[in-house]
Amino acid sequence: RASLNCIEIGHHLKFMQDTYGFSYADLMVKGYGSRASISNKVRLLDLSKEVQDKIIAGKLTETHGLNLAKLPSHDEQSRMAQRFCEKDISANRSKFHVNNYLEKLKASSKPGTAIPASTGELPNVYFKDSSDMGEITDEGVHLIVTSPPYHVGMEFEQNITFADHMENIKAVLAECARVLVPGGIMALNVADIHNFKQNIGQTPQKAWKLMGHLYQEELQNHNILLEDMIMWKKNTPWRSAPRQAYDENLVHTQYLFHNNFEPIYIFKKTGSRTTPGEPINSQSALTKQEWVNWIASTWEISNTRKESKHPCEWPDELPRRLIRMFSFIGDTVLDPWLGSGTTVKVAEELGRQGIGYERYEKYFSMIKERLGKSTKALDEKKAFAEKPLSSLDDTHSPLTLEELGKECEKGIVELDEPSLSEDCLSAAMTHGSDAVIAYKPTMTLDQTSGEAVALA
Repeated sequence: RASLNCIEIGHHLKFMQDTYGFSYADLMVKGYGSRASISNKVRLLDLSKEVQDKIIAGKLTETHGLNLAKLPSHDEQSRMAQRFCEKDISANRSKFHVNNYLEKLKASSKPGTAIPASTGELPNVYFKDSSDMGEITDEGVHLIVTSPPYHVGMEFEQNITFADHMENIKAVLAECARVLVPGGIMALNVADIHNFKQNIGQTPQKAWKLMGHLYQEELQNHNILLEDMIMWKKNTPWRSAPRQAYDENLVHTQYLFHNNFEPIYIFKKTGSRTTPGEPINSQSALTKQEWVNWIASTWEISNTRKESKHPCEWPDELPRRLIRMFSFIGDTVLDPWLGSGTTVKVAEELGRQGIGYERYEKYFSMIKERLGKSTKALDEKKAFAEKPLSSLDDTHSPLTLEELGKECEKGIVELDEPSLSEDCLSAAMTHGSDAVIAYKPTMTLDQTSGEAVALA
């Protein structure tokens, strides 16, 4: 028996049962192992022939096989086994992938109207798990801007152990590595867990779990290396942190700090990316003032209001800076944990193609609402770009910067050169425009292509 593989042992045990009528208890007495061990080896015989052959060849283990046996059909078992071999998925991780697939099957079988993975209303947003981003070709994304779930007990993290959480993270990171171009950037906003308890979630006992190194180690396996780091300073959460209040319950030497910062890790995939020529290169570049304002590694940006419909909504300014700094106009920007839709919204407003994945359909309406506003702005920009220069009236009296600001608050303002006071025109010229400016917040008409181009 020592020289037999687990499939051969399973056949032998089945033969003993069918031919001689031995029960599991009898086989235990004969020394074939525990009841569970005997049962598991017999269960392997229910797998598809393709899976059994992979186990015999040593490509998959007995544990792989037992996890695959949970799948309802031989076709599904074979396809999942092929994926395990191609992705070199360990036996322990195979359990997560199978259970995750079964959960999706269960959810899809519930009555009601399911939201398609991508709809005509939101063509670049997919409501599915981003551990499978098959809609994107290899090396089809130039920049990834995202913030994964933190495992801090949010509504979408209930009943998930920390081990399962990290398995899902690793699967998504592997897909991110596949779709990211060589030389592409991944900007990852990952906070440490400041109230961690192993596999359970939050606890009154304050204990920190550092997270950044876990992402760094995983991404290194895919040749994506940590290149830089930004510290995002948020509002001080006075009212949301009662344990840190200055009152009669405060005990000396037991002070707790307000957690009002989060790191943003800048990873870069090895290799070099192709860059566009002019005028895209110069139009995409930061202005000197933007460079001065953003190059310091601490960014003070107010977080979103508490009444937000999503528990972890980003302020627009955060992805706006990252997208401006690490992509060109026309690039593809991905957010595999889309949440409220901010990254795709901002990417489209900046002239990039945004793609997002969100596994929770409850946020469909919220994302649709946010991107609807973005689409409206893009439609207005397109209409302006198609308007002939001759149709613009050049008889307006000059506007001051203060007057211009008031007009901009109303929406897009179409201005030609005679309409601008000298200080307005000077500001416009620094952005490379010498004829027509549209502000929402600031856009310039490219004289070569005739298209309106968004400026930060």
